[in-house]
Amino acid sequence: MSRRGQRFPKPATGRQSTPRKGERVALPGGLPDHEPEKQVAVVWTPKQTAAWLQVAPRQLIALGVPSIKLSRKVRRYVQADVLAWLEQQRRRGRP
Repeated sequence: MSRRGQRFPKPATGRQSTPRKGERVALPGGLPDHEPEKQVAVVWTPKQTAAWLQVAPRQLIALGVPSIKLSRKVRRYVQADVLAWLEQQRRRGRP
């Protein structure tokens, strides 16, 4: 019998389908990606932070928005810190 007529399963490519919104995804260790009790910090780039605040990215440092300096050129902004800073600015009455 020739092998042409036989069907062989396709080899796995390692790609998985994209999870749907709200679907929990298991990490390689077998643990879910997050637990409901724990909050995961959302980290923004300067461009994302500036877009959200509707200012130029260069103004973030001048305004004193709290950031994490990862290297000489790389800064990141934690969403919770930015929101707390914004609330503090609102209470001060600073324009």
